[in-house]
Amino acid sequence: MTKQNTGQSKQSIPVFLRFAPNSTPQGACQSQPQIPYLHHDSADPCHLLLPIYALPRLFPRSPEVGAAHRNVLQSDQAEYRTSRQSTLRFFYKPLTSSLNSFPTYNPRSPTQKATVMIVVMEQNAPNQLIENVANRITELGLKAHVIRGTERTVIAAVGDERKVKVESFESFPGVCEVLPILAPYKMASRELKPEATEIQVLGFKAGRGSVGVMGGPCSVENEDQIVACARAVKQAGATALRGGAFKPRTSPYSFQGMKEDGLKLLDLARQETGLAVVTEVMSTEDVSLVAKYADILQIGARNMQNYRLLEAVGRSGRAVLLKRGPSASIEEWLLAAEYILNEGNPNVMLCERGIRTFETHTRFTLPLATVPYLHRKTHLPVIVDPSHGTGHAYLVTDMAAASVAAGADGLIVEMHPNPEKAMSDGYQSLDFPQFEEMMDRCRVIANALGKSFG
Repeated sequence: MTKQNTGQSKQSIPVFLRFAPNSTPQGACQSQPQIPYLHHDSADPCHLLLPIYALPRLFPRSPEVGAAHRNVLQSDQAEYRTSRQSTLRFFYKPLTSSLNSFPTYNPRSPTQKATVMIVVMEQNAPNQLIENVANRITELGLKAHVIRGTERTVIAAVGDERKVKVESFESFPGVCEVLPILAPYKMASRELKPEATEIQVLGFKAGRGSVGVMGGPCSVENEDQIVACARAVKQAGATALRGGAFKPRTSPYSFQGMKEDGLKLLDLARQETGLAVVTEVMSTEDVSLVAKYADILQIGARNMQNYRLLEAVGRSGRAVLLKRGPSASIEEWLLAAEYILNEGNPNVMLCERGIRTFETHTRFTLPLATVPYLHRKTHLPVIVDPSHGTGHAYLVTDMAAASVAAGADGLIVEMHPNPEKAMSDGYQSLDFPQFEEMMDRCRVIANALGKSFG
């Protein structure tokens, strides 16, 4: 058996084996179905992936794989594909069906060794018992996240799974049960928190039966413009003002925003109307400055996987609106939210703003099936952006109404006193009468669903 020459060490890139059909190496672990190394090929369920560095653990007594140079595929024999991350993976022929029940393992998942478990406390467990469990988790070198529900309190243990045994917490006073979390996103999962999260900032509410609306211009341009927008937003019944002070633009020659002067104008509009302010933060250096003026920090689509920025807003103490990247999967999006939650900030909202597809009739493709799907997977509120999702003002009202009907917990919509003269995104911005019409239509749908709206 010769090792495939990848040009890298075997610890840095997975190399996979192929075994003959209907055969398994001697000593294979059919009796150990919980070792999480086998990965099903989504395109062909009959194929499994196996990284070579997992072999010593999977086949500890196998003479067939005891040496490093046995039966590894030569490159000219390999069937291969390129994964989403453009990493070359080698496939082998199907193993026996007894191994097909192995759980999926993603060697690149940032949370593969993350949340070890959730400790479910008994109803009405006193605070002292809750603190005892949390302190013990901390002593073991893990993070303890205490989440208080309407009926029970649960504690998430986050860190290296090798540092703790589940059984060690089952005997603690006040503990009802200890459960593992199977989803790769831990803090965002419904497994950790079955009930929906409601986020309230000033008069703005999103989640658990409340549909919050954020309206305002793409960019703050001057005092008259932003104050007029704030008044129109409030008059229409919305409860949050959006506006960009720092603008990430595709071209370096486009308007980049008023920066801190724009933040001061947003603060002025809030003082006059009482609306919550949501604006984008683009870099870790600006988090404290933006948090000084804004009530909700927006992470734009381009920064969805800027992990240092996600950690910084997680420590800011402000609510966060996390937009989906145009090419991001839902799992990648939820794992991005995990970075914020893991810093102890529970006030995270997910914003579906459209994904990039082959279609050109809209700016992006707005997949509203995302809304009910996310509600099954996560307790976080889901906001929809029909402005970026369509790129055309004449489509915004219809897609906003469809979003509320699909179960969205909120909307973020661009509007401007004179869209034709807007310094950015005027083609997808509503004018004031159009914004008011959108609010009226969506309110009827929300009321029919038994939800509050505004």
